[in-house]
Amino acid sequence: MHFSETPPVDEVEAYYQRAAQWLLPFLSGRTAFYSRVPGAAFERMDGPPPPDAVELRVANIRTRTPLRPDWLALRLRSATQPCWNLCAAAEATQQLLTELGFEFFWKVSGTGGLHVLLPVQARYGFGAVADFARMLAEIVVSRVPGAATTQRQPGSRRVCIDAVANGRDVMLLPPLSVRAQMPARISLPLAWGQLHQALSRTGSCPEFDLTISPELLSMGGILAQRALLNPNDLEPGFIALESALQSAS
Repeated sequence: MHFSETPPVDEVEAYYQRAAQWLLPFLSGRTAFYSRVPGAAFERMDGPPPPDAVELRVANIRTRTPLRPDWLALRLRSATQPCWNLCAAAEATQQLLTELGFEFFWKVSGTGGLHVLLPVQARYGFGAVADFARMLAEIVVSRVPGAATTQRQPGSRRVCIDAVANGRDVMLLPPLSVRAQMPARISLPLAWGQLHQALSRTGSCPEFDLTISPELLSMGGILAQRALLNPNDLEPGFIALESALQSAS
């Protein structure tokens, strides 16, 4: 949240009390901290940047397996809003992960983008997980080259499939956490059908604030919890992805 111009503390506290049963199991055994986000990092076209802010961040490892990540993340980012290519890129990502038979879940970033999280059996090193994420991104782009890219291109209408959030020192935004912006938004897990419907209709991600209904909050928590209880074995996926990349080239 912002250091000034913040939502009332009691509203934020009340939200986290409601989300605790879903959020705390996800945080258990992880390094977590509040990261300071400079106000200048938030793009504003109508005036000076907002105040500095803080956001909750967590590691993609647990303390019992400090060198082996237990999830993989892809971020889908668009420089323009609305972005109809976001729907095409998300569809290609959904199709690829489904073809591979993986357990995963989507969540809105809370700032206009999408995250897809893939729970991973904690037996692979950072390099292997990062390579797997890079291959996923490259195959998605090969399927929808007009809609997606793996490079950040300011002002581009193509969606950036960002696989860099899988390194040792990268701290990620956990599901159900509150974003550092005003008005406060939640990074909420969503079922694919609900997310796809919103993207198809508007070209933008749905947004959720601190007044989110108990039904949506529990639905998001259940989606994340179910996926995390069923981590994926990446080994069969490596073979399939390498074959797909060779075919694409």
